[in-house]
Formats: sequence, structure tokens, C-alpha cells
Amino acid sequence: MARSTGTTDAERRRLLKLAALGLVAAPFASSVFSVPARAADLPMVDEADPTAKALGYHCDAGKNPARTDKTAVCDGCMFYTAQPGGKSGACALFPGKLVCPKGWCSSWQKKVT
Repeated sequence: MARSTGTTDAERRRLLKLAALGLVAAPFASSVFSVPARAADLPMVDEADPTAKALGYHCDAGKNPARTDKTAVCDGCMFYTAQPGGKSGACALFPGKLVCPKGWCSSWQKKVT
């Protein structure tokens, strides 16, 4: 029976280390090579969406009978993030979707500046 040399053992250990490193790094590779979604690529919230219905969301705040503060619109809400004057923006309550800046829902909270 042939005995392995020190070089063969070192190569085997190196191969096992690289294989283990590859297995550990594989899940992170997709995040490195993926392209983040831009706001322009996100869909608008549909008022028929279950979350939108539960929160009483309307794209036109003026058409929402539950709204009591006439100045309360998404553009002035702490959950809304968008550039001022934009046609739509992201809302923390509707991840992965956009809302109208003049919209409103029952979770509206005044933005603190």
C-alpha cells in the first residue's frame, strides 16, 4: 500500500477548504451580482390589494371618507419615501410597491422634519 506524501495531503486539505469556502459564499454571490430594483420598476399599490383594503388606502385622498384631516396625504406621512414632487413613492407599509403622493390610508402619521 502506498503511503501519501505530505504534498498530496496539503493539496487535499486546500481543496476541502476551497470547497467549504465556496459552499459558504454561494448564497452571498446572488446579492453581489443582482441589480437592485429601482422605484420606477415597482408596481403601484392596487386599491383592491388586501393590505390596501385593510388600511383603507385610496390613491386620491379626497375620495376617502375616513380621512378627517384634509392636509393628511402620503407625501406628508412618515412612512412615505420619495423625492419631493415625484409622481409616486415607496411606503414602508406596502413593501415592493409604490403609492400616490396624494393618497391616504388609516395608518397615516405626520412626517417629523
